[in-house]
Amino acid sequence: MRIALLGSGRMAHVYGPKIAAHPAMELAFVFKPNPSSASAGQAAAAYGGAAVHDLDEALAGADAVVIATPTNTHLEYIEACAKAGKPIYCEKPLDESLERVDRCLAALEAHPVVVSDEFELVSAGTVTLPLIRRRVRATRRERRHDWP
Repeated sequence: MRIALLGSGRMAHVYGPKIAAHPAMELAFVFKPNPSSASAGQAAAAYGGAAVHDLDEALAGADAVVIATPTNTHLEYIEACAKAGKPIYCEKPLDESLERVDRCLAALEAHPVVVSDEFELVSAGTVTLPLIRRRVRATRRERRHDWP
């Protein structure tokens, strides 16, 4: 299975070695949108694959995607990966904004793919979305009780 690793920061050095060591996986791409950054090339050199700065290139050549980018970018990448039909493993949290989490869920409903939010791995549209919704609703209730 060819994996595109989105992000080349600290978490790339958590996921990169694990992907490289797995006998059924190949780190195909390390994606970083900023071409002036050397971090994608460094991660690719360390764990395999090619450093790319074009998301479409990474998605076209991958069987699945690991999103290990800053939290505020997860929505954009979840939408793109889901539209491309790629299974997604996304570093937590899904997003810090509940409105953006709703947009992530809408993207996954519109383009059902296998998705993991680091807590469980199930198919979008069957179990994952209801579980994520329950978690989001519980978080909203907790926040109401935590704040004066």
